[in-house]
Amino acid sequence: MSVPAAVTQLFFMMAYGVVEVYVAIYAVLHCLPSEGIYFIGIAVAGTCGGKSGEARLVYTGNAAIITGILLLVFAHNIPCYLLLAALLGYSFGAVQPALQTMVMPAERRGAASSTFFVAFDFGIALGGFFAGLLVKYREYDDMFLGMLLVLLLSIVLHYLFGRRHPSSSPPQKKKNTA
Repeated sequence: MSVPAAVTQLFFMMAYGVVEVYVAIYAVLHCLPSEGIYFIGIAVAGTCGGKSGEARLVYTGNAAIITGILLLVFAHNIPCYLLLAALLGYSFGAVQPALQTMVMPAERRGAASSTFFVAFDFGIALGGFFAGLLVKYREYDDMFLGMLLVLLLSIVLHYLFGRRHPSSSPPQKKKNTA
């Protein structure tokens, strides 16, 4: 079961990594605050995940990063920039651990975890590579918008291959039989 989670993670990290790599340059171009305040927002919001079932976290986390990218591209102001940080912090804090829960119950935990984190790293590397090509010929806004397609792949792949995993449902509350 590690491959579907890993591939979903690969596409998610392509887009997430692009925002993380290029947000500082983009902020300077649009006279937004330094990346320090941005990364503080990421850190604070990254702890807002939850235990509501892996599928819900994957979908809401992808929705948060999509919303954040749209804010980044269409609203060049400080409040939207800070909201982007909060949305991306939540996004990463929700999607990455949720997908990792799909991998960990596997019989071969080490191999499954390695597969998952290889996808994590490749996602960041591939995202940065393709984003660099896009920026060479297009604007930053177009490059960020192109990442929305990658996120849609992440959502579709999870829907097709990961949603039936036992960790996809919210934890069931135990009934009191007393």
